[in-house]
Amino acid sequence: MLFVTNALRTNWKRMASVFVSPFIAWSFFSLFGTIGITTDLIRLEVSKYFYDSEVAQMPATNTGIRLKIWDWGGIGGAGVPNDFYYLVYDDSDQIALPLASRSADWMVQAEEAAQNTGFYSVIHPESFTRDTQAYLKNISVTKLDGHFFLVIQTL
Repeated sequence: MLFVTNALRTNWKRMASVFVSPFIAWSFFSLFGTIGITTDLIRLEVSKYFYDSEVAQMPATNTGIRLKIWDWGGIGGAGVPNDFYYLVYDDSDQIALPLASRSADWMVQAEEAAQNTGFYSVIHPESFTRDTQAYLKNISVTKLDGHFFLVIQTL
């Protein structure tokens, strides 16, 4: 609308600005993405004080593994894939390992941390029926900062 309005009024500078600004914004955000600054990392950094204080309150364990899971919401709906986001603090970094490489102590800690969350399906995808496993399409783990990881589960 602004492009057409400025063209009719022969405001060439404003018309060029409206035309060029999306390309400038796209290149700016692409540059951030290539150096690892994502919206998820920004979201973590904005609220990092809260998450760090929660981690500091966690008791020490016999195994030395501390694990905490926060539900970060989801997107999707009926008839489309649903993505569920979890922020995970794992000081052992075993969440980034393949399922078979995780220690038994880590699995015990993960089961305790995952109580009352949908994260159980990330820890034990094999416990679902074959029909349900077809819906567990993708589980991705991305390291955000330090021992914080973003886990995205697509159903």
